Amino acid sequence: PAPERSPQGRGGPGSTGPSFLTYLPAGLRQTGPCARTRAGDRETTSCRWSGPGGVIELKLVRGPALGGPADIGSMPSIASPARVHDQPALRADRAPGGSQVAWLERPDVGVWLGVGAALNEQLMRIAEGVRVPS
Repeated sequence: PAPERSPQGRGGPGSTGPSFLTYLPAGLRQTGPCARTRAGDRETTSCRWSGPGGVIELKLVRGPALGGPADIGSMPSIASPARVHDQPALRADRAPGGSQVAWLERPDVGVWLGVGAALNEQLMRIAEGVRVPS
């Protein structure tokens, strides 16, 4: 199902794009429209929210060759197992002082979510609120 529309996760001011986040900590706003890039058989949609409460970065990776969370990229070699949406995930620290988590939402769609240090305690709550459009 398509995610709900909300001012928090839209593709930028005035956008009618889908909301990727159903939970957004207070004081954060999207910094601009989400960007789409293509490399080979993968398409990546990147979005960013920031404000006095911290920073959130989200990447949705679509491609046929995703075998697990490590295939999404941006994960360090030392990561801990986790679960998001009842799917296996990898969670790790990220410089400077933030944290990140990655998982496969579906066989052809991976999600990477990173937060700044101020939001480390809310990383998994934010991740559970990610909604990926079909």
